[in-house]
Amino acid sequence: MRGNIFDKVVTNPPKISSNQIWMGLLLLMFGFGAISLVFLNLRLSAFEGKLEQVATRPIAVQVGKDAELVKSEPVSPEQNVEEFVKEVLPPMFAWSKRVLPEVDPSGIDPGRDTKHGKLPTLIFYYTNALEPRYRNIFREAIANYKPKRFEQGEATLLRIERIVQPRKTEDGWEVEVYADLITLDANDTPYLSEPFNNTIYIQEMLAPKRSASLTPLEEAFVAVQNRGLTITRISKLED
Repeated sequence: MRGNIFDKVVTNPPKISSNQIWMGLLLLMFGFGAISLVFLNLRLSAFEGKLEQVATRPIAVQVGKDAELVKSEPVSPEQNVEEFVKEVLPPMFAWSKRVLPEVDPSGIDPGRDTKHGKLPTLIFYYTNALEPRYRNIFREAIANYKPKRFEQGEATLLRIERIVQPRKTEDGWEVEVYADLITLDANDTPYLSEPFNNTIYIQEMLAPKRSASLTPLEEAFVAVQNRGLTITRISKLED
């Protein structure tokens, strides 16, 4: 069976250490917010119908929420954590050379330079939702991975199927996520679907102060940060 792209970004719970990070699939962004600040998808109109080959449930393609509405939403702590996971996971794993103008006017992602190397733009922004040490491991693994097939037009996407109600712990929150990793060829035809079932470990943090002159993409991520949460680890669920 073909291995996942990310065999070093997800940790295995029985053997957790700072050195044991595996990589899971790099994903094309799909978010599920009720209010959209900016749509960040990869030619959805071209392959939305084809995705019925692997799933029949309609796809929501919205990432981020208006910052003011996020701050005034009457949500419970559990709902806040669940929405955070829905908003941050898909773009954090997004991999595609083709992007909408909101990401880059050319339609081709130039990437962002980091100390680890060049990263896809969506991943660059949304990995800021990770705790710094885990973020560095995550980014380094991605920067060191340069798959030829993605340079030639292939892409992957994440379809979140179910999120178990978040559990409060001494350290923060634990959330079980059940999703599908779908790989598409250069013609946006899906040819591979694999389970992506993981526990997301989350801690609470102070929301950052609002910055001025934000781009639509930056505004979308700031709205996510306003939830006051950070991911400390992603661990594969045991079968």
